[in-house]
Amino acid sequence: YVQLLKKLNPKVVFFPAFHYYGPLISAARSLGIISVDIQHGIQVGYNPLYNDWSEMPPEGYAALPDYFFVWGEKERANIEKVFGGHRHRPVVIGNLWLRKQLREGGEIPESLASRIRSRRHAVLLAMQSQTEIPELFREIIKASPPDFLWVVRHHPKGKKYKPSDFGSSNVLIAPEVDHALLIPLLKHVDATLSEGSTVAVEGHSMGVPAFITSETGRENYRDEISQGDFYYVEDPKSFFDQFAAHQEERGANTPSLVEVDVAAVLRDLVRNGKALESEAL
Repeated sequence: YVQLLKKLNPKVVFFPAFHYYGPLISAARSLGIISVDIQHGIQVGYNPLYNDWSEMPPEGYAALPDYFFVWGEKERANIEKVFGGHRHRPVVIGNLWLRKQLREGGEIPESLASRIRSRRHAVLLAMQSQTEIPELFREIIKASPPDFLWVVRHHPKGKKYKPSDFGSSNVLIAPEVDHALLIPLLKHVDATLSEGSTVAVEGHSMGVPAFITSETGRENYRDEISQGDFYYVEDPKSFFDQFAAHQEERGANTPSLVEVDVAAVLRDLVRNGKALESEAL
């Protein structure tokens, strides 16, 4: 990496998931090149990579980035608390991919849209990296009225399922769902259901109610659940009771996204930012 960076001579290197890039970060540090981690998922809650650094020395670590570009105030406060806010610092940049989708619009294929419209209610079921379908998902789907459609979106790295795996005929699984941009897809559903996927965050930004089913998800979204932004589900009854109670809010009180002048942030980073000390840490 040192040889590559000397040849390219960048002022800044960007990457998601800093834990994959320790050697790159260390090489950049040794050359005085700024390193920046770009948020790609949950950071607050059960995520050991972005928590539990309480024994970090004051000078920080060579394999940790200089800056963390984060979605909002919640993540900024967490990074400052966990990493000390000195050697490894947060910068609120907003969810740029989400903003790009909202700005540029777009739609899902009409063939998919018509299948979703065929039922009165559609719920986006966001799978994660589970190796098995959570039993609670099956129970909720089994208890659902015939006018519900469960639109399953697989995680890119997760296991792929068939409708029969869910034990119901009102499950839609199609490549178009997995390949569709998320924001256009969210326009066609009444709620999201997951164990704790960030689809909940993205749906909430569109005014789509978010339902969380796992203990880990409840811990990760403790603030959102306590504030009534997300809803924790323990059994089918709790899902359908809350679903019915909150359908009127679909599309209402849509939270405003963090708006940041990204070009100004990048200019300031290049002009005024400085990589941490290059001595061995």
